[in-house]
Amino acid sequence: MSPEAVAKIRKAVIDKDQSEWAALLKVLGRDVIIELCLFHTQKAMKEHTKDISDKNTREATRSVLQKLVYAESEEKYDEYVKELESVAPRDQYEYFMKNWDNIREAWVSYEKLFLPNFGNNTTKRVENKNRHLKSLLDTHCSLSDTIGGILLSHKENKERSVAYKNYEAVSKETYVAGNEDPDVANILATCSTFSAKLILHQLSLMERPHKFTSDGETCKCTFFKSMALPCRHIFLSRHERGT
Repeated sequence: MSPEAVAKIRKAVIDKDQSEWAALLKVLGRDVIIELCLFHTQKAMKEHTKDISDKNTREATRSVLQKLVYAESEEKYDEYVKELESVAPRDQYEYFMKNWDNIREAWVSYEKLFLPNFGNNTTKRVENKNRHLKSLLDTHCSLSDTIGGILLSHKENKERSVAYKNYEAVSKETYVAGNEDPDVANILATCSTFSAKLILHQLSLMERPHKFTSDGETCKCTFFKSMALPCRHIFLSRHERGT
């Protein structure tokens, strides 16, 4: 990856691998945002609590850990930490405070609300992309077989990607029946199917009550921060100004 490409990376989603985390910070810089994969977070927490002998205590501990993952605010998070202290074995609570509490910004819901993630909170998409490579290689492959497998997988991924883009370009078109709005027509003409649907939904919400105000260019709402697309607050601001 070129230095120019590395410099554009703002965020990485990983599992809870400390060596991987440290390597990313070294390569991408300390300003990069590290987010833990939701699936791997829950898996790691479940795995660590399996040694709790009492079934009721184990289930109660896991229930509170689940609440912590989806905590909607700092107040709720603090409330659930106190609950965890009351229901979990002491060693489990101390482990959580030492290994999870100090990195809460990477895995707790309220901390991740305004991060640019384009709707991704797991590593599933990357793992699916590499599934074919994993099927070609194993620990017993020779160096030449490994290189051959990587090149083959790369070629097939590239061919599938190009073929899909060509198919999408000629066979898929986002449209709104009876549309006469030039702004909507411009969105449909210039955006991908995925982003156009999201933007049009925000446009349809423009007249509803708003929590946020916008300057017409940026916004502090979750949608704009996570998707980097115009939100209903931006549309309303521009509409009110006639732009």
